[in-house]
Amino acid sequence: MEQSLQSTEILNLGNKLVAELKMADSSDTLNRWMAHYIAELMSKAEKATGETKTALEKECFETILKLWANRDATPEGIRPLAGLTDAMVLLDKIAYKFDGDWSRYYEGADNPWKKFGKDVNDANRNIISLLVLLQSVNTDLVNVKKWVADHGGLLSAEERDIVSGLDTIVSETEDSFQLQEVRKNPEELQAVIMSQLEKLVEKVSSALEELKNDLSRERRFGGYTKDDGDDGPAD
Repeated sequence: MEQSLQSTEILNLGNKLVAELKMADSSDTLNRWMAHYIAELMSKAEKATGETKTALEKECFETILKLWANRDATPEGIRPLAGLTDAMVLLDKIAYKFDGDWSRYYEGADNPWKKFGKDVNDANRNIISLLVLLQSVNTDLVNVKKWVADHGGLLSAEERDIVSGLDTIVSETEDSFQLQEVRKNPEELQAVIMSQLEKLVEKVSSALEELKNDLSRERRFGGYTKDDGDDGPAD
């Protein structure tokens, strides 16, 4: 088949979908029918000539793209982000930003409220990162990234951003908490994450006690100290 770059990409996607549908569930009649139908169309288009070839190619491309457009209703195997559903829901609920940073807000601040805010924010981000990692345990991120590498042009921008963001969170969390090895054992990973969560909650409690002590000292030694332009609370 003489194909443009775009049509070649669609055909490659068609081959991928056929392979995934065949592996998804051998007892699912619909899966087997879709896989057979697409494979048959591709084979006929490859062998045909002239106007028949053009018509078959058009039908083939349209069928592949229709199936891909409705991938949310298809077997998990042809939905590259299916295994990340729980993690995506979590990120959406908390409006998590992959590149959030308090450093500019905190830098140089001699303000107990700001320090407490930073400590809580840091603990919160670590807690959420651990939860996202836990939600992604049963997902083959290597395969997900291969979907992006092979068929990224047919994924939505949001899907590509999600894969990139989740990959960043997972890899950075594994490095920060040294979880690369225990990730292979879900029960052990859960135990380690629970221990880390307890430590993070303790850090928040300690930060609150430190805030109380700082404010108490401020009251004893002359009131609340504010940065220039800061409208923090005063006693």
